[in-house]
Amino acid sequence: MKKRGQAKAKAENDYRIALATQILKEREKGTPVTIINDICRGNKIIANLKMERDICESLYECCLQKIYQTKIELNIIENQMNAERKGL
Repeated sequence: MKKRGQAKAKAENDYRIALATQILKEREKGTPVTIINDICRGNKIIANLKMERDICESLYECCLQKIYQTKIELNIIENQMNAERKGL
């Protein structure tokens, strides 16, 4: 879980830095502000970084859901054991 969280944070950091850098470059070139975000997000490098960020986020969420699933399974087993002890 820790590794997934760190990978998620690093991917987010890399994406944001690259996006901000590209936005500044576009502003220096005189690109109209209204289309800068679209142009920057269409940049191949930025798009790949965003994809990596989204993948890391999905893997983190998947790991988190697996933990929740395991907790529920353990709770079910514990309830079954308690029921057997009580003779139900």
